[in-house]
Amino acid sequence: MLIYDNIIGNQEDWANMITNVEAESLPFMSWLMSGEKPVNTVKSYQAEIYADPVVNSHPDGTPVTNFLSAGDDRGELVARVQYATKASAVSKLHQDVSDIAGVNDELARDIIKRTYELSGDLEASFLGNDEGRADSGTVGSLTRGVSTWVQTAAQTIDIVPSAFRPGADQCITTATASINQDAFIDVFRAMGTIRKGSDPITAFVAPKAKMAMNKMPYFTPASTLIGGTPTGATGVVYQQGSVNTGGVVMERYGTDFGTVELRLSWRNRQFDTPSTGVPRNYTTFFLHRDMWQLAWNTKPTWQRKAYQGGAYEAFCEAIYMLICKNPKAEGKWAPTA
Repeated sequence: MLIYDNIIGNQEDWANMITNVEAESLPFMSWLMSGEKPVNTVKSYQAEIYADPVVNSHPDGTPVTNFLSAGDDRGELVARVQYATKASAVSKLHQDVSDIAGVNDELARDIIKRTYELSGDLEASFLGNDEGRADSGTVGSLTRGVSTWVQTAAQTIDIVPSAFRPGADQCITTATASINQDAFIDVFRAMGTIRKGSDPITAFVAPKAKMAMNKMPYFTPASTLIGGTPTGATGVVYQQGSVNTGGVVMERYGTDFGTVELRLSWRNRQFDTPSTGVPRNYTTFFLHRDMWQLAWNTKPTWQRKAYQGGAYEAFCEAIYMLICKNPKAEGKWAPTA
């Protein structure tokens, strides 16, 4: 029997396929609006907020004073590009001779797989807590993740001015054992206070948080959703879609402060701090779509290297940045326990 090194699998009549267990969608990537092509590694732009209402009564016959500058209530925000790569190599015998599981072009198949993995890298990065980073020549630049855009404390690089950071009532860390429906409604109210409206909100929900939110229709608002002994809600009737279907799956949550669309995000479960290995099973972001953009300088593009013997090689490059136009009205739930 002839055996080739670096060949995964063997050609068998009964296994003429390769099955990948992952069937994950990338909800955040598909949700993001497109931004203008970055032409510099750092993009600086202006954000603005309205001044609070005042008692506006001017005495007749007196000059107008207290002029306001056109630049008042504006601040500078900064986004950075990120340069990501993937690479694929297939040995000559594997590509040209072996026919594993019916794949007659192993490199082409692997390129599709690696492109999907690159998209997953982006999704996890965007929903992560990367601060942003300048290229040092040793490590590459990083674009800032949602979790660090939406925080009350000052960032360590490219600091968002305090006037444009969300308030503590929008970024809650309520423990999972204590979270309840009222806590979420308070976040939506605080976000609405900034927006001065009831614009739609999209929630990117980690898996266990989604399980908790599915319970909301069953319980009174003050009942805990995770653990404890919740109190059953009364006066509400739920009609199931068919006699063979049970349970409630929350997809939209209606509030006075905007309709919240819940999107299950598996990548939101990635580690907050990889060195500790603690997954973010509950972290949830509450976002307004018009505040976020994905700006491509170079969309994923593959280049095939010249064959130099031994293996066929190709690599992919992508250059992009995540832009938050103004984080002031965004929110999140990021429990530490």
